[in-house]
Amino acid sequence: MAALEAVPGREAVRPIDVYRTLSRAALDLAAAAGVGAASVSRLAALLAGPADGRGS
Repeated sequence: MAALEAVPGREAVRPIDVYRTLSRAALDLAAAAGVGAASVSRLAALLAGPADGRGS
């Protein structure tokens, strides 16, 4: 995640934001497939970025 934070984006789209969006979608799929809520929650917290108000 730190490496992606350093990659510049174009026109307000940063690679880290794309990664987070796709990863959150994957977490939704994982939760629907039965992955435990605690695991999903921990991973979601790791994906949280500055826009979430929780840091990166």
